[in-house]
Amino acid sequence: MSVHLIRRYHSGGKPRDTLREGSRLTATQQERVLEFIDAHLSQRIALSELARLAELSGTHFLQRFRNTFGEDLHRFVLNKRTQLAIELIGQRSLKLAEIGAASGFADQASMTHAVKRTTGLTPRAATQDVSSAFECEHSGWLQ
Repeated sequence: MSVHLIRRYHSGGKPRDTLREGSRLTATQQERVLEFIDAHLSQRIALSELARLAELSGTHFLQRFRNTFGEDLHRFVLNKRTQLAIELIGQRSLKLAEIGAASGFADQASMTHAVKRTTGLTPRAATQDVSSAFECEHSGWLQ
């Protein structure tokens, strides 16, 4: 019995993913999934839709997604949404509530938490930081 368990579950020092063929998304699957996520970032992204695009079950899709991108789907989408919010904050053309909605966050508080976790600053402080840095950088032009 113990020999069976060792053979079945021991990877010989290698990550288990490398032992199974096809444990990652193919290039075509990656392209489809990433395009869909980018196009629908401001909306609810359903696991079933992504799995359908990759022609996999939900369970197999999640496993292969993690093996391909090194993080789970939820964290990946959250990071993409946070990056978009930070870009939009830097543009200073939208209100923070609008940025939260455009980035796919449920509300402004969720966006604020994600941005603060990533940058160490609240969106409002980041906006003020960008504007004061801009003023300092360009004040030398007038002298």
